[in-house]
Amino acid sequence: MVVVTGAAGWGKTSAVAEWAESRQAVWVGAGEHDRLLRPIAGDPARLRRPGAGELFLVVDDVQAVSAENDSVAVLETICQNAPDWLHVLLLSRAELPFSLARLRGRGMVAEIDATHLAVRPAEIHALVQATVGDDPPGLAALIHQCTAGWPVAVRAVVEMMRDVAPGQRAAVLRRLTAPGERFHGFLTEEVLGQESPAARATLRRLAVLGEIRTPGPEQERLLTELTRRGLVARAVGDALRWSLIRPLAHYFSHEAVLSTRERVELHLEAGRRYLSEGAPADALRHLASAGAHSACAALLVEHGDALVVSGHGDAVLEAAGLPTEFLDDPRIHQVVGEAQRTAGHWAAAMESFRRASRFHEELDAALGWRIGMLAFTQGEFGNTLDVLGRTRLGDEDTQDEARALALLATTCRMVGETARARQAMARAEAAAVRSGTPGARAAIHQVLAMLAAAEPDRREADVQCLNALHSAQAAGDLLQVGWIRVCHAFHACDMGSPRQALAEAKLALRTSEQCGCPFLTGHAHTVRARAYLSLGALDEAAADLGTAVDTFQRLGSRFLAWPLCVLGDLHRTRGQLVRATADYEEALVVAQPHHDLFALGHALIGLARVRAADDLAAARTLADRALGMREGLLEIPARLTSGWVALLAQDRERAAADASRAAKAARLRRDGPGLAEAITLGVLASADPAARADLLDEAVDLWHEHGCRLEEAVTRVVAARVGAPVPDADVCLAEETLRAAGVDIGGRRAAGPLAASRPSGPAVFIRALGAFQVVVDGTPVPKTAWQSRKARDLLKILVTRRRPVPREQLMELLWPEADPVKAGNRLSVLLSLVRDVLRQGQSAGGPLASDGGAVWLDRSRVRVDLEEFLTGAEAALRADRAGQADATARLTAAAAACTGEVLEDEPYQEWAPLLAEEVRATHFAVLRALASRLRQAGDVDGAVRYTLRLLAKDVYDEEAYLMLIATLRDAGRLGEARRYERIYHARMKEMGIAPHSSPLGRLRSYPA
Repeated sequence: MVVVTGAAGWGKTSAVAEWAESRQAVWVGAGEHDRLLRPIAGDPARLRRPGAGELFLVVDDVQAVSAENDSVAVLETICQNAPDWLHVLLLSRAELPFSLARLRGRGMVAEIDATHLAVRPAEIHALVQATVGDDPPGLAALIHQCTAGWPVAVRAVVEMMRDVAPGQRAAVLRRLTAPGERFHGFLTEEVLGQESPAARATLRRLAVLGEIRTPGPEQERLLTELTRRGLVARAVGDALRWSLIRPLAHYFSHEAVLSTRERVELHLEAGRRYLSEGAPADALRHLASAGAHSACAALLVEHGDALVVSGHGDAVLEAAGLPTEFLDDPRIHQVVGEAQRTAGHWAAAMESFRRASRFHEELDAALGWRIGMLAFTQGEFGNTLDVLGRTRLGDEDTQDEARALALLATTCRMVGETARARQAMARAEAAAVRSGTPGARAAIHQVLAMLAAAEPDRREADVQCLNALHSAQAAGDLLQVGWIRVCHAFHACDMGSPRQALAEAKLALRTSEQCGCPFLTGHAHTVRARAYLSLGALDEAAADLGTAVDTFQRLGSRFLAWPLCVLGDLHRTRGQLVRATADYEEALVVAQPHHDLFALGHALIGLARVRAADDLAAARTLADRALGMREGLLEIPARLTSGWVALLAQDRERAAADASRAAKAARLRRDGPGLAEAITLGVLASADPAARADLLDEAVDLWHEHGCRLEEAVTRVVAARVGAPVPDADVCLAEETLRAAGVDIGGRRAAGPLAASRPSGPAVFIRALGAFQVVVDGTPVPKTAWQSRKARDLLKILVTRRRPVPREQLMELLWPEADPVKAGNRLSVLLSLVRDVLRQGQSAGGPLASDGGAVWLDRSRVRVDLEEFLTGAEAALRADRAGQADATARLTAAAAACTGEVLEDEPYQEWAPLLAEEVRATHFAVLRALASRLRQAGDVDGAVRYTLRLLAKDVYDEEAYLMLIATLRDAGRLGEARRYERIYHARMKEMGIAPHSSPLGRLRSYPA
């Protein structure tokens, strides 16, 4: 048995007729039921020729089978008693008039409904190409969107477009269901005209309500039937939600089909029903649509606050369009202002709050904490304290007073006024107890968690965070839930638990998106990036940070400093010190005006590590400033930074003392990663690191337990450098792990384990990718050792020219206007300076060579990172073209070897641009080849990672966008694919280039 169900126009008859052409089939159509079915029921064998095989009986238009002369009973008999060789196909616009439960129970019934009969986008594309042409681009996708694949609608659209100019075809789609068009008449007569009164009423209600959720049993049965027949679509998800298919929704939008009066009545009915069911957001939307302005205003007063905190602020914002006479109530202004603040419309929110205050200076607690929260989200902590200072706080028995005092305590904590924070906290606790509301308790527990985290008391912080979460959930306050999860994730990062932080950040992101709160979304992306960075997922961290920075910049919030600090950490990890410095310095500028303690401390710590690469005195000053802040959550990273700076300055005693104090604090906080780094610092600060190298095994174990794979790899490399018995295979794997993440192994030049341990290999190493630096015998050469900027320029010229350079050319480049004799003398002096720097006191040898007429670098005595990159990249690309087995590994290593642009700190020198372009083009070729290979190998995450690196370097790389979208689509990650498709469209439009209208469709055959 096969049952094919679908409303008129779903192509049941056409599809089965085409299928039956190549089979032995008997067709019984409308008008033939009474004449043909009875004989077949009496003797099915009469249909079959002698010796014939299986036979198919197709009964079309079953809904028209008459029940008056027993034809329905006859058809049921045929179905229930059909011999094995007879297959029955029933085609019907409605549910069958008899039951097939027994046959279904035996697995003998196959069901085909409208969802199987819909025309697919690729089929529409082929039809359009064969008839009217796909002009404008993406026409087929528009047709599918408009028709939902309903075959009769697709055909009607194509027929209407035959004689229409391409520029007018979009208008045809809008006219499809308009009165007077053929398809409108078809819907009226053949579809709705054939439905029962109950079905028509349900369809009309859906047209007005948009969707129906949680219907009663009888209505659910009807909706399920309408879904099978292709008139209604059921949303995918946990909740039961039904809506009209697009063509019917357009049909009912016309006044001739559904009058304004009927719409208003349906909206009013829905508003009253949703309000009685405890769904005020839906009630508000329907009452607004009905024009019931007074009812909307009353609902906003009674339920407005609950709507905003439960994630329905959008409904409040929609209602804010009511006539002003219905909104002129301070309570409504306050609710609208809070919805605007949540949505990120901060200027509008401030105006609404001012109206709510009647422009008075003194504020009540309810308005005070809301305006204070607006200033807080802007990162204007001084303004927050000013607002709360103008707020009447005295009774301490309401939730609003508890929230205001909790905000005061939080703000004081943010600026380092811990004693004042505790005083406010005591008052807030009293207010929360007296108010007895879960919302007040949630705010109090969250502040207690912040204070406990600084003690440090990790157990208490976790307990208070959990209590806060439970209270916020009991209050139905999604905004508090999101903020609590964000704070918990930050605390987990600060306490060395990146996996826990990642899990909490993902939940926070989901909640923030549900609330439509960009402030929370920005923080969720920031803390998720911190977790990803700790776990070694650098590309994922970079993507999150890009979103967070954009979000806070768009909002105009000083919390921008937070993702900037993490972005600095990311660039520092990869050895991109120029970028890291810029990030930290910008974070300091943003955070300093309102003394954001956490951003300032984080930026100072990061900047101290970066400056240690070339200015240890400045690094020491910055590290001491971070220590002087005495912030508990930053104690361990500040102390470790101080130790690394001391070690690079050869102050082993101070470095060892810092390592000891950091280890003690880490054990107290149960901070595994902090303890692991303290162990490593302690070993390297000792008089004989090789004698204590066995302690590094414990550090490796700690990094591994916490999922910090990059730091684990760094520690293995460091252990090998100090002489620990580390197998070569482990060291190679560790180095490959770092390279694959884009970490410059030879020059993680910021203060840390790699900078403090001396690698084996050539005595002189020159870094020209990223910030220029010379390392002699494992130690960076400070700028003061050069005595002359021209000496550094001379070495840069020799590095970038990559061949012997005539003395005359060097003089022309360095002193273009000078007298040749004077220039020659100056060049001799510079050559002497460079030799001394590169030899570092050794009496002979050195990589600088000359023969009197030309000067060059002896490659056997010096390593240059850009030479190593270009050589490795060329070999990797040859291996890729030849299809060698090790091509992917070679490409991965080459991609990791490119740690920045050529002379990134001085990009405009006239002697470097061509080489810079060569390096850039080579790096692009490597990334593209590697992404393609990983995609072929099924490594979706790897392919996405390296394609994102391409886009990070060129946001207008169309080929990279298309590959990324295709990779995600083929992996079934359609949401991500759609997000990058939107970005791709925006970038192409910025360039004035017409983007492909639907890469997701175009790329079905994109080559891997």
